[in-house]
Amino acid sequence: QKDGKKVVQRAIEISDEGRAPKNDPAIFVLALAMTYGDIETRKYAYSNLDRICRIGTHLFQFVEDINNMRGWGRGLKRAVANWYTEKDLDTLVYQLIKYKQRSKWSHRDVLRLAHPKPKTGIQSIIFSGVINGFDPKLKLDFYGEDTACERFFIGLNIGKLSNGNIDKVIEYIKEYNLPREVIPTEMLNDPKIWMTLLENNMPLTAMIRNLG
Repeated sequence: QKDGKKVVQRAIEISDEGRAPKNDPAIFVLALAMTYGDIETRKYAYSNLDRICRIGTHLFQFVEDINNMRGWGRGLKRAVANWYTEKDLDTLVYQLIKYKQRSKWSHRDVLRLAHPKPKTGIQSIIFSGVINGFDPKLKLDFYGEDTACERFFIGLNIGKLSNGNIDKVIEYIKEYNLPREVIPTEMLNDPKIWMTLLENNMPLTAMIRNLG
């Protein structure tokens, strides 16, 4: 109540610099500031959502926290919408295919709450695909025109497109730099899939978590 903006700034610093074991407390503080702060504090928190919620997992945790505190007014909707619309296409696609669901939330749920206004035709197609599903014809008419969009389409439909063929999945991983999270669970028993992921710059911490 005395200096909410300073509180938000401290949370940003600690989160941004990786000074805490987990990011959850900073996310919670951000939600508190947006709920109980004065107008200046709320505006500052809205404009810095992406500084603390850098990945999809963070965003879902934030949505879970703030949804338990308050309703979805224009400022909150705009802040969450900007989390999606302000990203470059490659970053947006990566977030959508890698972090599909966490904390009982999915991108479909969040997009339906925030109602982002797409800034480009490509964003419009992607948001529509996440919310309403995909028209297979779009693969021919649109996705082939942009590598990031084709990566998005394949990342979310790799099971159907590969028909269970391990070699085809490996080909997709290499060509589109796909993360582990898009690989169908039953295919993660194949050592060739893991070798491909490791050779394809799989993050070190992700490797450690999955050594078992």
